Amino acid sequence: MASSNRKAAPEPKFTELSREDTVRLEQQRAVVLAAAKERYGTVGLTRTKRDLPVLQNLIDEKVFTKSQTYELQSLGIALGDVLVSELPSRWVMVHGRVRHRPNVAVQGHDHSN
Repeated sequence: MASSNRKAAPEPKFTELSREDTVRLEQQRAVVLAAAKERYGTVGLTRTKRDLPVLQNLIDEKVFTKSQTYELQSLGIALGDVLVSELPSRWVMVHGRVRHRPNVAVQGHDHSN
């Protein structure tokens, strides 16, 4: 067998949210709220499981198209907020080789590197 010259991908690094990360998440939450307000008269998102019917409606009604990546990612942020409120978890940033992105870190898993 020939050995591969490819390097293994570096392990991702987890960090707490920076102020800029927090602002970015708030902007994405605002995208989801604006769509929910326009369609359903939603006044605010609670970041709890009470938001699930609204989020499900946005998905079921295909409010955002496949090409609306930012908006779909914003729905993911809103869903992540529900997870954070319902599970022992928190938002963290995951830094990969090419980009960094927000993720929900579940308590009890090692996200300290």
